[in-house]
Amino acid sequence: MPKLENPILLEDGLAIGSRKTQKGAWWYSRHYHKERKGSDYYALKIPFEQGRASERQAAKAARMKHHEDYLPKINAGQHPSTSLEITQIAKHYSNWIVRCTKENLARIKKNQKPLNKNLSGSFFWDHERSTSALNNLSVLEPFWQSLPTTNLRAIRMRDLNGFTEWAERNTDWSPSTIGYRITTIRDIYRFIQKEYALDVVIPQIKAPPRNLKERKRKPLTEKIYFQMLDYARKNYDRFDLKKNPRQWENKDLAFQFLCFFELISWSGFRPPHKEETNFPKWSDIRKIKVGKPDETWVIRRHSEKNLPAYDALILPQVHGLLNGLHKLYKKRGMKPTYLFEHTGSRGQNYEKGDVIKNFRTRWKFMLEGLGLDAEAGSPQSERFVPYALRAYYITQRLRNGADIYQVSQACGTSPKMVEIIYDDFRTELTAQRLSVGAPEERIYKESYDADGNFEI
Repeated sequence: MPKLENPILLEDGLAIGSRKTQKGAWWYSRHYHKERKGSDYYALKIPFEQGRASERQAAKAARMKHHEDYLPKINAGQHPSTSLEITQIAKHYSNWIVRCTKENLARIKKNQKPLNKNLSGSFFWDHERSTSALNNLSVLEPFWQSLPTTNLRAIRMRDLNGFTEWAERNTDWSPSTIGYRITTIRDIYRFIQKEYALDVVIPQIKAPPRNLKERKRKPLTEKIYFQMLDYARKNYDRFDLKKNPRQWENKDLAFQFLCFFELISWSGFRPPHKEETNFPKWSDIRKIKVGKPDETWVIRRHSEKNLPAYDALILPQVHGLLNGLHKLYKKRGMKPTYLFEHTGSRGQNYEKGDVIKNFRTRWKFMLEGLGLDAEAGSPQSERFVPYALRAYYITQRLRNGADIYQVSQACGTSPKMVEIIYDDFRTELTAQRLSVGAPEERIYKESYDADGNFEI
């Protein structure tokens, strides 16, 4: 780059001057930093004119470039030409997630603890979480392009605050999905603070109100519940170990699925999400007044996804089944930590004693076998999921006279949520309870006079 003509030193490391081009003379800025070899030059896109007014205009633009773009990049270890376009920053963040995930998975493969957490420090990056985060980042691209500018410094908070309205107008995302995407935008700005060392404000984008009715899962009728239960029982019974002893592990897994099914059905225990620390353990079960008529079992459901921990009541109907599960582990020579552990090994998939993270495959086979499976991508209001067993438990307790406040407390939810999401209330099914206390002498008897008039 040729030297500037008529250079004016504005401050240490910053000067302005003019350069002649085919379209006339223009103002340029020259930047210097001890971490860089030589100087960096930028066109200010301001025509060069003699006089203080033109000089002040160029000086203002150069200082903005120096302090809001050039120096922050240098201080963050970035090349001065690094783009501060929000789309490029999002790609940089994506690459960072991929790198963190690869490093974590490599350490896990060596039986070492993962090190890389997300920016808020709430979880370690793994394949599932990074896939979700990368998907959220990719679907935000149209929003960035809809902004008046993609330059980070020119994006205004009111532009970002329009995200919810943009999403409702241009996508079919649910309120909760929009909330996740808002979190992703906030994470991008956290990344800017961390990697670019820029003093940016984390956006406070208002999320849309959530329609709790839309979150209601497809409820189980008694007929479908008993169809599922019958399937789970028959699936266990169909393995005849006398005829085929090598099927013992399949029979074990079928029994564990039955126990899982009935545990939720008779306790309302919230099925664990993904965190291994929240999978039910034998130590989570507390037995009170053992051997007495009012023997009571409760199981601790640990906190997850910002939901409080709670103690769920395990009704007596399933006590014997859980005792049988524990004896199964003893028979296999195991001392289990978790309620559901693999009783055998299968190559690199799992080892004996590894926790069973979910029964998704068994649940899928059951739905397919009963013709209850929904098309891929169907909303949860049209799909049967294990959570339906929890809803069935709550509904049955209410129909049988349990207090809604006590049910909500024992299931780790609120009366409002029970009323909106879980209780599949139908008046005809509670007719007997609703009529308790109504005096029989007030019942009108049908009687008519000779003219057909009703007699009182």
